[in-house]
Amino acid sequence: MMVELASIAAVAMASISSDEPANVKVVTTETIIAAPPAKVWDAVRDVYAVDTRLVPGMVTKVERAGDVRTVTFTNGFVVKERIIAVDDRSRRITYSAVGGKATYHVATMQVTANGRDGSKVIWQTRFLPAELEPFISQNMQAGSTVMKAHLETQ
Repeated sequence: MMVELASIAAVAMASISSDEPANVKVVTTETIIAAPPAKVWDAVRDVYAVDTRLVPGMVTKVERAGDVRTVTFTNGFVVKERIIAVDDRSRRITYSAVGGKATYHVATMQVTANGRDGSKVIWQTRFLPAELEPFISQNMQAGSTVMKAHLETQ
């Protein structure tokens, strides 16, 4: 339990910077996946292939331009995200939406062990304005559900 709490704290602290605006909204999901952490991390860290490796059926296309990925969802929504870090040691990615409606956006996704052969994915998004919370929360929940189903059947 102590390791899991430390991991949650690490995810939270990793996404906080000295230039973060006051009153940011935070949405966090924790998803238990019946697959080894190495397997889950291998899919999460492949940040330019989320359409085939992480959330197929929810994301239809990912295009790469330098450190920015353009993600197209099945509902037609398109978002550009700058990949800030892929940290193999802590099994954590950090990315930020660029352009769009968010005036501030930093997200992290971290894979930790859960039991002997399972994984936990902690996904946290810090953003403004607060009005985006229902949209962000719904998409993170849907993404977590698709990710779990996909990785448990691979």
